[in-house]
Amino acid sequence: MRLRTFFALAIFAVAFFAFIRALNVGFFSDDYGFTPLFILTPGEMMTVIQRAHQGLLTLHPFRPTAFLVFLLDYRLYGFDPVGFHLTNLLIHSLNAVLFFYLLKAISKNDWTAFIAALFFAVYPMNFEPVVWVSGRFDLLASFFLLSALLLWIEGVESDSRRWLIPLSALIYLLALFAKETAMGAMLIFPVFIVCYGKGKAVTNRNWLLLSAVAILVFLGARYWMFGNFAGDTFSTRAGLEERLDPEFMFSNLWQNLIIAATPFNRETSNPVELYFYIGYGIVLLASVINFATSNRDRYKCLFTLGALWFLAFILPALIMGGVTGELGNARFLYLPSMGMGMIFSLSVQGKSRILAYISAVALVFSIVLNVITLQNNIAPWVELTTRTTMIDKMVANEIVFTRESVPRDLTLILVNVPMNEKGVHLAAVPYAAYFDFLNRTRIKTVIYTNMDSWNIEAWYEKLESSPQPYLVFVYDESTYSFRPL
Repeated sequence: MRLRTFFALAIFAVAFFAFIRALNVGFFSDDYGFTPLFILTPGEMMTVIQRAHQGLLTLHPFRPTAFLVFLLDYRLYGFDPVGFHLTNLLIHSLNAVLFFYLLKAISKNDWTAFIAALFFAVYPMNFEPVVWVSGRFDLLASFFLLSALLLWIEGVESDSRRWLIPLSALIYLLALFAKETAMGAMLIFPVFIVCYGKGKAVTNRNWLLLSAVAILVFLGARYWMFGNFAGDTFSTRAGLEERLDPEFMFSNLWQNLIIAATPFNRETSNPVELYFYIGYGIVLLASVINFATSNRDRYKCLFTLGALWFLAFILPALIMGGVTGELGNARFLYLPSMGMGMIFSLSVQGKSRILAYISAVALVFSIVLNVITLQNNIAPWVELTTRTTMIDKMVANEIVFTRESVPRDLTLILVNVPMNEKGVHLAAVPYAAYFDFLNRTRIKTVIYTNMDSWNIEAWYEKLESSPQPYLVFVYDESTYSFRPL
């Protein structure tokens, strides 16, 4: 087996098994928000898009590439969260392999590519796009972006494969329709042209033109859908002018840099934070020294590309609010972590063997620490969704038990649902589709409400007099279960 093939298989296995606990995570929070899309046929989806264009409903985000993959998951697994998480694991593992091959093409060195891809594969902040089903957008945008860049490189290096250039632009369009953050790639395309497009003026021009067309098609679709290029992101949410304030953006950039260097919950007093700073600091210092002293163009290209890659894909986080101390918005570090991997991989490529050995030890230590921290980042979500799934099934089983008396198109009201710091039970209305699957009945909508125990009976008597059918469950803190009224 060739060393390159062995590295690719090893990276896939490491990326997959580092996140294997994600299979124990259920649906939660934004995951429920996309359940109506899972159950639509392609024809129904087109109707929804048309209605959104007419302003009759809100469809945000508009990411049809991801919607179609969600639909495929639903056709294969129903609403079984294990299947959805398995797809996320596979896409992330493939992304790590594609990243390895991209870095191999850039650095011309299998070990450099292996180190960068291994760092990305187990980076702790990648838990959100991999563990959250709704993080699929970032995974797919990365998958198609990496694929597009690899196709372009193949097209540039072989005259007989020039047809890969337009295919690359088409794949890039799929990345844009998976998540709009893929537009950041336009900032890194010039580096690829400088490093790999010398003497290929016609090819470079054609690729840039086709990529520009892809972006115009993407922006045109958003304008057609929402009436503005920004889409629903800021057209219905106030604060765009405040978010574009330089002070606000630089504050987010600094916060993101700190959390990127210590990728775990910063509200927890954790002595491991110091080890992250030391390990990452040594590796980064070695990379900078090797970049400054090396006379190899490909190393300079790799360092420049890594820095620009990080900044290009961290830009959306600077506007949206950045990654928070509770690891919120951690998905914004998925693509930037690839840039970190590119830079860190240079730490063992210098002329000084002593520096290479020191940085190699620090790099291995950092990667091991990454794996440990990643497991700690995933653990709360496993525990959280275990409780959430138990509550869901309690209610669903009770509905099945009383099915004969359950009317169609009823409204399900859950009283005193134990909310928690992660906000699991959000998106109540689309949550109805998930309940429909669990109990094989039809629920019009789901409502969450909180109420004092002494007031519940009187409130329920008023509901009974309403012509609208209701089914009410109250959470009992003493037994950790729901009881129907």
